[in-house]
Amino acid sequence: MSYNFEGNDAGATKIVQQSWVELQPSVPKLPLLFYTKFWEIAPETKPLFAGKAIRVQGEKLIKLLEMVVKGLDELKNMQSTLDMLAKKHVASGVREAMFAPLG
Repeated sequence: MSYNFEGNDAGATKIVQQSWVELQPSVPKLPLLFYTKFWEIAPETKPLFAGKAIRVQGEKLIKLLEMVVKGLDELKNMQSTLDMLAKKHVASGVREAMFAPLG
């Protein structure tokens, strides 16, 4: 999988990073809200999480979001990490179409 990191908008980056800072008080609640809504709109994905502790999965989600938000200034440096993550998702049965409900 390949990503296009050209045209990174510095203004948009700052907005996203500031929004993440402002969101910090709500971060502990985000994983449950995210997965509840995700499974509501894409119930076919729920079996992919069978046997996994949602708390642990949520911690992984938040760590990934933090990494991406902090790294927006240097997206090219995240290419290998994102490639590895994509391969793990494919190996666990995730299909590209499953991301469509996320926008």
